[in-house]
Amino acid sequence: MNFGSDNQSGVSPQILESLVAACSGIASSYGNDDFTKRAEAALSETFDHEVKAFLVTTGTAANCLALSALANSWDAIVCHSQAHVTIDEVSAPELFTGGLD
Repeated sequence: MNFGSDNQSGVSPQILESLVAACSGIASSYGNDDFTKRAEAALSETFDHEVKAFLVTTGTAANCLALSALANSWDAIVCHSQAHVTIDEVSAPELFTGGLD
């Protein structure tokens, strides 16, 4: 098992089969698809509050979008010097947050 990054290993056969099935046919985009609607319904039930989900394809996008929602461009995020967002995501946080350091 390698915990270095989700980009370093292949996908399990079950996940690949699910992706192939999900990509067959026609679906709306930009959150108007059945997958997003089902995810939002499940999250809304879990949090007992209506939830709008913005699903992304990578951990970097998720981390940086979350940081951009939490802080203003003139703020700072304090984290450990070896934090994944500092070491592996390079300048992505600055890009997504409009210059947040």
